[in-house]
Amino acid sequence: MPQTIRVYDPRTYPVEAAPPARAEAAPPHGTEDLRRRGQRLGVRSLTGKVIALVDNRKLLAFGAALRDQLLAQGAADVVRYDSPTYRPAADETLDEVAATSDAAITGLGNCGSCTALTCQDGARLSQRGLLSATLIIPQFQFVATTATTTFGYAEHPVLHVREDVDFATGDPLEREAERVARLILTVGG
Repeated sequence: MPQTIRVYDPRTYPVEAAPPARAEAAPPHGTEDLRRRGQRLGVRSLTGKVIALVDNRKLLAFGAALRDQLLAQGAADVVRYDSPTYRPAADETLDEVAATSDAAITGLGNCGSCTALTCQDGARLSQRGLLSATLIIPQFQFVATTATTTFGYAEHPVLHVREDVDFATGDPLEREAERVARLILTVGG
């Protein structure tokens, strides 16, 4: 009789185990659902919207510059939430984000594990019905695609930022924040 070895991925549920009822109650939303919700929320314009930045402590100066750009484009508020770099955000944090925000940005994915975890946070927000996108550097697109598929939402929007965004200062930082703030408007439809 062949021997079976079970391998568990610590970032998700074992295949033979069912996720908690809470996770089952929030099925993933497809791209069309998000586009309709984005249009209903008017995310084509940030005017009057509350945007959450779910920061895995890697957004640094870029997070502040992005906040300023989102406010300059008319967002009513940009609220920053801390998420650990070594595990997914707490359910309570994501519940609060979903309840109090019109849209969310998670990030920054600039290494393998932090990309997987921040994509998981973004996918979990999408599963709660909140329009969200994740910021990554382009080198980790494969990790982002794998992570969002694994976590049940393959169509989760991923936005690329320049690879040196965590070290940029001055004009390059401001220009990148302005570009990403404009790009966020394309996520809703």
